[in-house]
Amino acid sequence: MPEALAEIDAKYYNIMKNIFFGLILTFLLPFSNFAQDKKLLEYTDLFLKNQVEVINLLSKNKDLKLDANFVKNLQDCKSEEEINNLFLKNNIRNSLDLIQQINNGVELTNNFKKGNQDFYKNDQETINNLFNEAIEISLSNTDFNVEMTSPSAKLDCYSAWRKAVGRCNRNFAIQGAGAVLAAGLTSGIGGLIGGEIACVNLWNCKSDALEDYNDCIGG
Repeated sequence: MPEALAEIDAKYYNIMKNIFFGLILTFLLPFSNFAQDKKLLEYTDLFLKNQVEVINLLSKNKDLKLDANFVKNLQDCKSEEEINNLFLKNNIRNSLDLIQQINNGVELTNNFKKGNQDFYKNDQETINNLFNEAIEISLSNTDFNVEMTSPSAKLDCYSAWRKAVGRCNRNFAIQGAGAVLAAGLTSGIGGLIGGEIACVNLWNCKSDALEDYNDCIGG
C-alpha cells in the first residue's frame, strides 16, 4: 500500500511539475519576444534618424554625376581616404561628414547584432517579420522633409514629385536598415562602401523624380 501511494505521489509530482514549467514558459516567451521587439524598434528608430541625416547631407550637393563608373571606382577603394578623395573629385563637398554619418549607421547595426544575439536564434521568416513590423512603425514616425520651393510648381506635378521622392527616401532607409537581417558583423570599409552605393541609388532616384517634375511643369 505505501508503495502504491508513493507511485501515485510521483505521478502527481511529475504532472504538477510539467504544468508549472508550462506556465513559466507561457509567461516568459511572450516577454522575451516583447523585449526583442522593443530593442529592434529602438534600432530602426535610431537608424532611420541617421538615414535622415545622410539624406540631408547628400542633398546639400548639386549637379553630381554618380554613374556606373563612379560606383566601380567606389568599389575599388581600399580605405576611407580613397573614398574621400573620390568624393571630392566628384564634387561631393561635404564628403567627410557624409562618410562619418554612414559609418555611424554601420556602427548602429553592428552594435545591435553584438548586443542581441538571441534575436538571430529565430528562424529567418520570424526575423524578417519582426523587422518589417519595426521598420513600418519607424517609417511612420520619420519626417523626411520632402518639400520643394518653386513659384512655377503645378499642384499635380508637385504631388507626383513629392510622392516619388518619398519613395526614394523610404527605399533608401529600408535598404540601409535591412543590414540587420544577417547576423554577421560588417568589418573593414565594406559597410561604408555599401552605404555609399545606397547613396548613389538615392541620388539617381531623386534626379529621375526631378527630371519628371521638370517635364511635367514644362508640358
